Amino acid sequence: MNAIALDILTGEMTDPFAGQIDLQKEQLRAVGTPDRRFREDGLRIMRCARFAATLGFDVEPETLAAIPGALGSFSQVAKERIRVELFKALQAEEAQRCVAIMATTGIAQSLSADFDHEKLQDHDFLEALRAQPAQAHAETPSQTCTAPLFRLAFLTCHGIGSTMNPRLDFIRSLKLSRNEEQCIAT
Repeated sequence: MNAIALDILTGEMTDPFAGQIDLQKEQLRAVGTPDRRFREDGLRIMRCARFAATLGFDVEPETLAAIPGALGSFSQVAKERIRVELFKALQAEEAQRCVAIMATTGIAQSLSADFDHEKLQDHDFLEALRAQPAQAHAETPSQTCTAPLFRLAFLTCHGIGSTMNPRLDFIRSLKLSRNEEQCIAT
């Protein structure tokens, strides 16, 4: 759908990849060959999961199936860029869509081998994640803890479990600020 263009002078719409149909179907589909698109830029993998959450769209099956084979390019993406996309997804009303995609495609396991994909796909967990406020925050004496941080803590505790070191390793890999780490730890 991001390949749709409008000529503002003539009003002519150009839609070479049937993006308008995808919008009507509320589905995300890679432009051209999905595995090629994901291998060109590994961040597109995380953005696909994020767009599913922020737009409330499904991912077209061929596009979804291309993600596992392109995780090598995803592993080359800077953690700071992944964190930005993950936080945007965790702010979405339908953040559970992103987490489900992360679990089923191997994105979560690429971020931390300690993630349990079955736990992340559990219906009750996904519903509990969805039920947490997307825009809430809490004040502590030293920082403001936002909804993405609460949801990240919930995701990490559930998906990695009670073992502290793997959870801390994952949190630290995202290059969070000291205040953000403290919010998650409390």
